[in-house]
Amino acid sequence: MGSEQTIRTRVKFVYEFEGHGWAHASISNGTDTYAMEPSYLPDDPLFGLLQAVVEIVRNGGDNDTGCEWWYEPALDRWALHREGDSLRITIRHRGGDSFPNSSIFSSSRFWSSELGELRFTATCDLWKFAAKVRLAVSQLTPIGQDDPTWVQRTAEYRALCDFLEEHKRIQSPPSSKPKR
Repeated sequence: MGSEQTIRTRVKFVYEFEGHGWAHASISNGTDTYAMEPSYLPDDPLFGLLQAVVEIVRNGGDNDTGCEWWYEPALDRWALHREGDSLRITIRHRGGDSFPNSSIFSSSRFWSSELGELRFTATCDLWKFAAKVRLAVSQLTPIGQDDPTWVQRTAEYRALCDFLEEHKRIQSPPSSKPKR
């Protein structure tokens, strides 16, 4: 990290699967709250965020990744930037009218740019945010015939659980009990 200390805020993240290919989600930094209703087309939004969080935890050090949440046809681009144990989250929104018709589902054009309206930004503790994503995945339940719980059985979810347990183990002070 640079010479100046990063100021972290507490981030609240809520995700609720609503069925029929939609979810309600919100993220808040204590001052600003951004509410979202992402679609499951073309991808599962929570799984995309899970993949991004696993990637940023796995790679360590300072790195960047992200994901996209679609709103048919608008989208949010989540940009995640890690510096040590700090995570900067930036969400930019692009409305359907800002996409050329031929590239509406071509996210790679949007991915590399900083285009879009800034909707949310915060810097928080990486491990606390990772735990919030893990909690959101663990609380998924089927609604009718829609079953988003497949995410709980993925290698990415297992990896995030393992990373968090390892981090917790490393952060815990050694036991002061004498060995027998």
